[in-house]
Amino acid sequence: YFTDSQNAVIRKLTLLTPSGSPVGAVNAASYSGGAIAPGELVTLFSTGMGPAQLTGGVPTGSLWPTQAGDTQVLFNGAAAPVLYSSNNQMAVAVPYQLAGASKATVQILYNKQSVSVFDTAVTASAPGVFTRDQSGHGQAAALNQDTSLNSALNPAHRGTVIVLYLTGEGQTTPAGVNGKIATASAKLPQPMQPVSVTIGGVSAILQYAGAAPGSLAGLMQVNALIPDSVTTGAAVPVTVTVGSGSSQSGVTIAISSN
Repeated sequence: YFTDSQNAVIRKLTLLTPSGSPVGAVNAASYSGGAIAPGELVTLFSTGMGPAQLTGGVPTGSLWPTQAGDTQVLFNGAAAPVLYSSNNQMAVAVPYQLAGASKATVQILYNKQSVSVFDTAVTASAPGVFTRDQSGHGQAAALNQDTSLNSALNPAHRGTVIVLYLTGEGQTTPAGVNGKIATASAKLPQPMQPVSVTIGGVSAILQYAGAAPGSLAGLMQVNALIPDSVTTGAAVPVTVTVGSGSSQSGVTIAISSN
């Protein structure tokens, strides 16, 4: 058991038995459970689903593979790009074929043998913001307008652009391609659903929301203009909404009063 003061709850972590029964899929940025979205980067926890040594996928050209460490994951039969796999943890990108579905059956295969099967709900969007310490809370993994890392020691200024990274935006236009690496030379996919940003509770002007160049489909970049009226500080809350889904609470950026 451990305290999660950001959400005012006590959480319980349970060790899995060798049966391979999964905890399920959580957003790779927020670590929130619940419904998954097409294209979302998710982390899976189980046992016996991959090699003892963590093994990463190796892209071929502009596509990420659907297998790593002899592990595959199928969502309603569609193979998911595998970022990495190991015995008890792996990360994949939810196939875009789930767009419009309400439920998905997830099957994990290791050495071509089924080691786990579970069902999960599917939603149009489930945004999560990546944080600097990869905990899903606190300082966002954000860039200031000069591309330096945002932090309490290097805050952004009001009236400048802050760059955030998310996953869970759902289907895009052009339609998402499983495992595709975004390139600046092609039209960058953007979410089909409307995107908005609030910083310190104040609506921010959205300058860009779409694929992050050079990154796997499912990683979204958001550029927003920090409002002049926002309260400054080392931990100013930021929220990104895509369609009806909003990013997790407790994510912050640092803003200077100078």
